[in-house]
Amino acid sequence: MVAKERGFTLLEVLVAAAIVGTAFAIGLSAYTGITRNKTRHLLHAHAAQMAEQKLAEFALDGVGELNSQEPLRYLNVEFGYKVSFEPVRSTEAMPFDLVPMNRGLYQVKVDVFWGDKPIAPGYTLESTVLKQHPPAGGTR
Repeated sequence: MVAKERGFTLLEVLVAAAIVGTAFAIGLSAYTGITRNKTRHLLHAHAAQMAEQKLAEFALDGVGELNSQEPLRYLNVEFGYKVSFEPVRSTEAMPFDLVPMNRGLYQVKVDVFWGDKPIAPGYTLESTVLKQHPPAGGTR
């Protein structure tokens, strides 16, 4: 009588290793993609928050410099911004109670950019702002 052998053949072990390796590679690729998307989302959300902050500073006749002099860092990524504005020139007559004499209506554009690639990603926020004291020029 021949004894029955127990265990796996070499071919079965190789097939199992290939299946496990393929599953691991797919899982690692998915994890890397999720991490990259999460970082991209965080950077975009930070840029949106920075743009809203700079727009609010402009609306309140901000104390500090409106255009970045030195880069700001978040998640080891450099951010910069630029605020530009121009007075709104309406062809229609505006009611005097809407725009008091000592206020100006301005179209404001805040550009936030980050990264060090030749074409850096960016976020743009545009709004119309009614300011108490009109600024002196086009870009601050």
